[in-house]
Amino acid sequence: LADGTTLGLYRGTATINGTLEMGSSSVLTTGTKVALTVASGGEITGDGHLRLDSGTVTLTEPMTLPSVEIKGGSLVANDDLSVGVLHLIAGGLSGAGDVTVTETLEWDGVTNMSGEGTTIIAAGATATLGTTRIYLWGGRTLTNYGTLTQSGDGRIMVGGRGATSTITNAAGAQWTVALDANKIIAYGSEPYTTVNFVNEGTLTKSSAGTNILGGSPGALNLTNSGVLEVNTGTLQLLGGTAELGSPGTVRLTTDGSITPMVRSGELTIAGSLEVILAEGYTPANGTTVRLIGYGSRSGDFGTITPPQGRTVAETYESDGLDV
Repeated sequence: LADGTTLGLYRGTATINGTLEMGSSSVLTTGTKVALTVASGGEITGDGHLRLDSGTVTLTEPMTLPSVEIKGGSLVANDDLSVGVLHLIAGGLSGAGDVTVTETLEWDGVTNMSGEGTTIIAAGATATLGTTRIYLWGGRTLTNYGTLTQSGDGRIMVGGRGATSTITNAAGAQWTVALDANKIIAYGSEPYTTVNFVNEGTLTKSSAGTNILGGSPGALNLTNSGVLEVNTGTLQLLGGTAELGSPGTVRLTTDGSITPMVRSGELTIAGSLEVILAEGYTPANGTTVRLIGYGSRSGDFGTITPPQGRTVAETYESDGLDV
């Protein structure tokens, strides 16, 4: 395709057995009832843009594409795919191959990601999950090595009856929760669905109000071995299991009026705790504040770091941790 040109495929089938070279700013777009397959030995190269308006595009070979936009239809990656910029608006992403985003990932609409592969946000890449929800379906996994930000109602819904999906915030990665109040970070949306939420990097809740990790009807199991911090509001842990493990750190900011972390069931505690006073909050000596509420607990923090210039003494009550 010459620079700046568009090739639209509508209805019927098309197969690429050789090389389709796309010039700068060129667009390959698929429309209604078209099935495009990049078959064995085929490839798409160059600096162009692949846009799915509808139809199905199936990739059977490893491939690198600079830019993909899914506005409808389905992209099936049955081998590994590396994408510079991936924009998800509607439709689906599936297949057995891993899809790695190396620059920018934008979720702007309801998108279903399914299949045996993993969606990977590479180190140095930026991902935004905005105004609406996405689905991880049938065991699809998600791994963040870069910087991911959730805002609005950008929840992750995990489905597939009996399926298990793993969401990992890897070591060195940053995941920021800036959701609206009372919105869900991630949960199992169907019965007998299991979500393993693994934080090895830094997971930061930065928005006011309560945000929720987990919930019915599925089960979410949280494991923290990185940094789990609540800068404002409350993080509520629902369903499944919750393990604040070693060598993980829990960093909680208190203003004296709210409980930064709440767990209705059993909470497993290890690792270290850092206590931070909210800006403008200067409690008198001897003030007691609740940092964590729980239904029951096992273990305790090996190290507790007080706010600068203060000391703290902890008390593990039957229903929560006071300092």
